[in-house]
Amino acid sequence: MTSGVQQRSTGPSLATLTASFTAWLHHAIISLHNRQQYFEYSI
Repeated sequence: MTSGVQQRSTGPSLATLTASFTAWLHHAIISLHNRQQYFEYSI
């Protein structure tokens, strides 16, 4: 019963961590892409 409570408490935090990491990765890819376009336009 204690392990079930632990799984339930760690589940949402893991999902939140995965979601935040995915969002950060998506933002990093977009910012890198925009920076590459900016350099192409400035040259």
